[in-house]
Amino acid sequence: MTKTHLAILYSFLLLFIQIVPGISQTTTPVKSEVNIGIAPLLTETKGTIVADFEADYTLVETGSAVQFTNLSTGDPTFFQWTIPGATPAITYVSEPLVIYHTPGIYNVTLYVSGLNGNDEITKENYIEVIEPISNLPDEWEYPTTLSQHVLTLPITINPRVFNIPIDTGDYIGVFFFDNTNQLKCAGAVEWIGDPTSVITAQGDSYLTPDKDGFDTGETFNWKIFSVSKQEEYPATPTYSINMPDYFYPYGFSSLTDLYAGVVYEITKTAGWCGFSSPVLPWNNDLATLFTSNLSDINIMYGDAGIFWPENNINTIESWESTGYFINLENASTFTFKGYPLENLSLSIQSGWNLLPVQVSCQTEISVLLQNNLDKVEILKDIAGINMFWPEHSIYTLTTLIPGQAYLLKANDAFILEFSPCEN
Repeated sequence: MTKTHLAILYSFLLLFIQIVPGISQTTTPVKSEVNIGIAPLLTETKGTIVADFEADYTLVETGSAVQFTNLSTGDPTFFQWTIPGATPAITYVSEPLVIYHTPGIYNVTLYVSGLNGNDEITKENYIEVIEPISNLPDEWEYPTTLSQHVLTLPITINPRVFNIPIDTGDYIGVFFFDNTNQLKCAGAVEWIGDPTSVITAQGDSYLTPDKDGFDTGETFNWKIFSVSKQEEYPATPTYSINMPDYFYPYGFSSLTDLYAGVVYEITKTAGWCGFSSPVLPWNNDLATLFTSNLSDINIMYGDAGIFWPENNINTIESWESTGYFINLENASTFTFKGYPLENLSLSIQSGWNLLPVQVSCQTEISVLLQNNLDKVEILKDIAGINMFWPEHSIYTLTTLIPGQAYLLKANDAFILEFSPCEN
């Protein structure tokens, strides 16, 4: 009989003594004279399950989102959260994100279980929900409804206005169109530099006759409010991959970028030249837009009218995204603060056309006109000798420059489409 056989027989004898009735478990065991020469078998066991959790905020306003983090040990695999006062009030995910609607002080309970047992913890009076203390900008007030969508804004989005980071204490909000097609706020947050800021967007309430929140599927409209300037600016977001840019009840989205407007500068030399801008300014009042350039401008005109500061003539009034002739007494830099043009199409008529450049990057003429070359007679500088003249194989003008305008003669009408810049 081998040592292994003896070890098995010995273990079986001990087990037999423990379980067979009538055999005392206190009987002194027979001392074996056999040295079986094997080490006892050790079984690694994991610690028992202990439930625990924490919340990112324990004092919140109604309509706010709270993120719970599971801190349980012992490798639990099942989670049941009981979160009165919140939506959802019961959930089985390991780390839920919930929304509190009603003021009060609430308990939170977490039950966990797994192969190593189970445990439950209740943190009493853990979450306090208060009525909002509003310091929102004028006309940014909004009601709390029962239908909501959570939007997270990590600090890495670095929200900007005209390429300048916003100040601590500025506001970011989302807006919907009401019954009168006016933009109304449905959720906002003060930017204070937290690792993650949260906006809880409110949906339209079925309890009220007026539209007081987002419809399901309605796109979010973003704004930034500058406290120091007391101005609000439409903002452009970028969403995380596969995250929706529209509202749906109990939905979730996250941003990777948010900015309001761009700054585009165009420098012109003295004398005559063509003038256009790929940026549509927010404040398009001509006298305001060119405040710092008035002493340099002799005259500017185009299809939209005439601007002649010396003689107080201004029939253009508001800047339009078209081309102009301009004559300057001195070189001058024009600053446009607004958004890049969205409509990159131009309707070209038969005859002479004043052609603006709709994009902020240089455009190859041969590529721009490739589908309409048979309709183009000539494209030339406004003040210069360079031209694109296919009939005579003259190609001294090959590229359109942003901020310039050109003269184009067509023998038939067509639609000209600029391509968006890659950057």
